[in-house]
Amino acid sequence: MRSAARSAIVIVATLTMTGVLASVALGDSCAYSVRWNDVLYAGEATRFALPEPGRKLGEGALPWCGREGGACAPPEETVAVFALRGVPASVAIVDGASKDAILLAPGTFPELRDHPLHEAVYGLPSRPNHRSRGCARPFTLAGEVTRTDRLLWIEVDQAGGAGADLAGEETQIALDASTRIEGFDVGGVATLRDGDVVSIVARMCRMPEADWPLADLIEPARR
Repeated sequence: MRSAARSAIVIVATLTMTGVLASVALGDSCAYSVRWNDVLYAGEATRFALPEPGRKLGEGALPWCGREGGACAPPEETVAVFALRGVPASVAIVDGASKDAILLAPGTFPELRDHPLHEAVYGLPSRPNHRSRGCARPFTLAGEVTRTDRLLWIEVDQAGGAGADLAGEETQIALDASTRIEGFDVGGVATLRDGDVVSIVARMCRMPEADWPLADLIEPARR
């Protein structure tokens, strides 16, 4: 793996420790990601014990992420990828070089307390907690999932209460250890896909990073 890709792992680690997700290229460094089995896995720093690497899955490609005509890694560069013991490859994998990072499949969220890698990323079942600064009363949203590549975005069709002004808008949905996702299990792990139609109970909380609705519950929308 070339140095620019390695530097991105450091960026991911730093931003994760401060509660900010690395989702864009910074200068000539790119947010670390690997494409394997036609799925783009996003790098996530870990500060706690990881499961042991398991069987080799093959080679993953470091995707092109050029900026103003440049690129961090040419599309043909590859890296060996491995399963994690006890974790489905549909949830996360690791590469052969990174010691303190995992690669997460889109639509799976380690913020959730029952995610198989929650402890590796956050350490305690109570983390992350975006509710400690206080939250308003819950309200409901309904809409279609538009993006699941480490962040969750929803095109809101219906909204009530304090979220009424989100109707017709695309909004990010924040998650924490108290969020529950029900009815979207894949192999026992909550997994959302682009195009899923969801109903959300959310609330606005005093979060330092951004003013996004924080989900209490995400479940299939009733038709």
